[in-house]
Amino acid sequence: MNRILATMLASFALSLIGTFFAAPALAQDLRIHFTGKFIEPTCNMTLQDVDLGNASVDKFSGSFQGAWYRVPISFSGCADLTSRATLSFSGKADAKVPEFYEGLAGVGVELRVQPNGTLLGPGSTAPDVTISGGAGAVSYVARMSQTAPGVSPGIFSTPVTVSVTYF
Repeated sequence: MNRILATMLASFALSLIGTFFAAPALAQDLRIHFTGKFIEPTCNMTLQDVDLGNASVDKFSGSFQGAWYRVPISFSGCADLTSRATLSFSGKADAKVPEFYEGLAGVGVELRVQPNGTLLGPGSTAPDVTISGGAGAVSYVARMSQTAPGVSPGIFSTPVTVSVTYF
């Protein structure tokens, strides 16, 4: 009988221990994935190549500058929340005058907000363009400018990259 009593006491003791030291509950971590999309309010941007005309090599005898030519840029179809655009310009700098873009040896391309206005050389940012009613426009000017003596005849093509940030 002692054995039965000892077994009963042991069972009782184990059930008391189980009560005080309950086994941990089973748990599981789950994840919810939220998705969405932020869209960049962009516009249709129109710009065109600009022919800076012809100039005689004889004119490049000191500090010759060609005529100014308009460089129009327009925006249309802009998202409703777009109120302005910032334009940044990049391209290869002239070896002698790094504020101009490279043309031919001794001739650079000068880009400005307006004649005698802010120079928009490689790495520059123009004043913001206002976008209203889904549209906006700006016009800059460009010309050939002598940057060194001894200009040789030739044709040049100067690519300038225009990067736009919309606000």
